[in-house]
Amino acid sequence: MLSFENKIFLESYFCLQKLNEEGASLTRDDSFLCEILNYDEREIDDTSSSVMNRTENHLDTNLTSSKDKREEESLIESTTCEISKISCLGDVSDDISLEALAFDYVEANYNISNYYDYYVSRSLKSISKITDYSFAILRESMKRPVMLPATEKKTLVLDLDETLVHCDFDIQKMSKVKKDIISFIDSLNNVEVSMSVSLRPGLKEFLQELTVYYDIGLFTASVKEYADAVCSLIDPANEIFSFKLYRENCVKVGKAHVKDLRILRRDLGKVIIVDNSLYSFCNQLSNGILITSFYDEPNDKELSNILGYLIDYLAKCDDVRFVNEQVFKFQTLIDNYCYQ
Repeated sequence: MLSFENKIFLESYFCLQKLNEEGASLTRDDSFLCEILNYDEREIDDTSSSVMNRTENHLDTNLTSSKDKREEESLIESTTCEISKISCLGDVSDDISLEALAFDYVEANYNISNYYDYYVSRSLKSISKITDYSFAILRESMKRPVMLPATEKKTLVLDLDETLVHCDFDIQKMSKVKKDIISFIDSLNNVEVSMSVSLRPGLKEFLQELTVYYDIGLFTASVKEYADAVCSLIDPANEIFSFKLYRENCVKVGKAHVKDLRILRRDLGKVIIVDNSLYSFCNQLSNGILITSFYDEPNDKELSNILGYLIDYLAKCDDVRFVNEQVFKFQTLIDNYCYQ
């Protein structure tokens, strides 16, 4: 996922951040600082190798209570402004049927190792065609606010299907990965449904390690009954996920289910979403880590590949959007498509 140049950039950025924390003064004429700030990103090297080696020195990201209070007040003020903007839109978006919006939707089953670049390119091109409706999407999202308790940790939002697990409703089908059989009640048809579940390799270790650094939540486009049944297998003691959001919390845009992170009412500079669909976080591209879709591959290493990046970089930085944009450049690419 990261090229050597990306890694050097991030290492340099965190060195500068550490110097600033210790009171070191860097002038506008500092050639090293200028070189870092004007760094020209190279093309991302899309491989399934490890994102980067784990480092042992962690920056202290704990905020003082006074700073927490200032940030909370700032967040409330910015959210109020955003809601005011939406209310001023009037009838501009009232007649827009987001569900009927037609665009070249790209299925996430194209998002596999050998087709990752193809999936990203085609998805971003189609997402560029729905950017004119971003306020309408935001307006719909704000009808689904979520009240979460305050936390000093950053927030890690995880998708479910083909990100953490793969489920198969044909439980007789042979699998390369050990599967568990679970059931849930389909409330719409009032019938019991059984399915087999494959956990992505390394999932439990991945979650356990990240709970130290993040407030972890689930955000899925699946229905509650199904998602809760799968979560009972992933997190039987209910200790991992501090919140769960479902299909009703998404905004349906054409064939896509958009997960607007603003409904969390948390500082977006401290929110990361991991998903196998770019459409899920199309309203906050710089907050997202696009993971390849999981379909029972026993040697899949995606979770271990992004673990170091989440801990050594995003957990330490001031604004995850800055770091993510240097690495993945999704917003930069979408801006290029929009102005072509």
